[in-house]
Amino acid sequence: MADYELLERLCGCPGISGREDSVRELILQEITPYCACVEVDRLGNIIALKKGKRKPKEKLMLAAHMDEIGLMVTYISDEGFLSVSSVGGVDAAILPGMRVDVHASNSFEPLRGVVGRKPIHLIEPDERKNVTPIDKLVIDLGMPAKRVKKLVMVGDVITFGVGFERFGKNMAVSRAFDDKAGVWVAVRVLETLAKEGRAPGDFIVAATVQEEIGTRGAITSAYGLDPDVAIAFDVTHATDYPGIDKTKYGKIVCGEGPVIARGPNINPAVFERLVAAAEADDEAEVERLLATQRNFLADHLSSWVPLMTADLRRFAQCGLYQGLASLTDGFLQVEEEFFDEIFEDGDEDGE
Repeated sequence: MADYELLERLCGCPGISGREDSVRELILQEITPYCACVEVDRLGNIIALKKGKRKPKEKLMLAAHMDEIGLMVTYISDEGFLSVSSVGGVDAAILPGMRVDVHASNSFEPLRGVVGRKPIHLIEPDERKNVTPIDKLVIDLGMPAKRVKKLVMVGDVITFGVGFERFGKNMAVSRAFDDKAGVWVAVRVLETLAKEGRAPGDFIVAATVQEEIGTRGAITSAYGLDPDVAIAFDVTHATDYPGIDKTKYGKIVCGEGPVIARGPNINPAVFERLVAAAEADDEAEVERLLATQRNFLADHLSSWVPLMTADLRRFAQCGLYQGLASLTDGFLQVEEEFFDEIFEDGDEDGE
């Protein structure tokens, strides 16, 4: 049975882009027993080597990013309210009323706060149709201004105050599945390799930083490691809920298996090998869990494809063979995300 407790701990561990210290320590604790060599580079990426039976002709890198989106304090008012900016792609529309945790410089524990704006009764009718921008929102910590200014500094980061929870049938909801779930998969790969015996060749696992603000860790780690083949583990949008145009975005269903990307940024041979691996086992249970979906990286994704973890060396050295395997994630890049296919090994009560 998969270690869902580890996934919960990863999602609950703060790791805002540029401030991944806590989640990095947790990942190091988990992967070090399985690897011959584990390093942290200058940017903060974890680079782990799992030795194979023989020296490989080519280097394979598995990558997932450990950072998450969030907020950052930009100003503290005389009344003790915090003004903030986004770190990564935060949807301002769903922030009002959200509980948050401020990781204050001068507090051992996070400070619970609430995102506020003017009450709807005081907003002019024409303004009610508009989303309040993040720089017009404030966070109330519910304490005197003097206390706030003693504990909080400009630049302190803020995570969303929502935790990991299982619900419905085989579903889970949490912040930061993007991409703590991908890191969890990478750890599980190392664990499986350790239990099954050494693989034919070496595996390099990179848990990268600062993906949400420009895939910086993916670019630097790939440049430094110079792999021949790279496979990224990430999440992707589910499209099986109302309002999504499947003719434009494809059909991606929570519960129908991981998604293997295909498109101009994905090497065809790597794509075919990933699909073949997922379909190779004849056991019904394995087939059920490894059923795959295909996703395409086409024109409508062109604005963010160059920033994907899978696009590891678009601007560096001479390129590499790359692939992307993703978990389906409902409401991706909002404060609470959900997915389900990894929870299907329980009974009907989810135990």
